[in-house]
Amino acid sequence: MGTPGSIKPKQIGNVIVSSIIFLMIIFAVVMVITRFTPSTKQDEVKSSSKKITSFEEDLVQQAQQIYAQKKAKNMDFKNGPCLADSLASTWVVDIAHDPRQAIDDLPENQCPSFIAGKTQHFIELDPDGQLIRLQ
Repeated sequence: MGTPGSIKPKQIGNVIVSSIIFLMIIFAVVMVITRFTPSTKQDEVKSSSKKITSFEEDLVQQAQQIYAQKKAKNMDFKNGPCLADSLASTWVVDIAHDPRQAIDDLPENQCPSFIAGKTQHFIELDPDGQLIRLQ
């Protein structure tokens, strides 16, 4: 037997094994959290089966610039207004909620050229300016 206060090899082994088990549990928890953490809308759109073209990426950037300009002018986004009725001639930029709300479907909150069928494509941003979808 060792002197009082000395560490025994069995105690060292127990501390090492306990530390390794603790680190493995922490690693497993982190992996589970990262696996089930929701991605942003842009990540979902980019990783979906439909690939975004560089042209569409440019349009989304333009839409977010328009959003920033309107926000700087204190535009109210809570009703889901149309931000741009013509972007690259066949696109509109609209604010909507995610999940979608009834107010988003009111004609006064949609882009007139899209309702009239003059434009075929839209970019939807949420009230915080994040991409919801493009079509």
